Amino acid sequence: MAKRIMKAQIKPVTCKLQIGVDYEITKPNLALTPQNIKDLTDRGIAVNLPNEKQFLEGDSISSAKSWDVEPVFKRSADMCELWELEQVSKNKVLKAHKIDKRKFG
Repeated sequence: MAKRIMKAQIKPVTCKLQIGVDYEITKPNLALTPQNIKDLTDRGIAVNLPNEKQFLEGDSISSAKSWDVEPVFKRSADMCELWELEQVSKNKVLKAHKIDKRKFG
């Protein structure tokens, strides 16, 4: 077996920085959040993102691009509220189906 050296073999390194020369100053407010993009597009300002397909692609089933967030993924998602929402949605679908049957047979 190999011999283990239990003593740390670290050599300290010093770094000399020239303040104002050796670092880049970051510029604030260059990034756009999804909310900023939505606000800009609502005001009629065109926004072009180089990596937009990464964010607006949607799932594999539907190719529709949307800003909607499913209730399950919202921050305030509560199991009781989700169940109630599911029941309301079921009732709406059943009601629409009954109306459709009544109108068109």
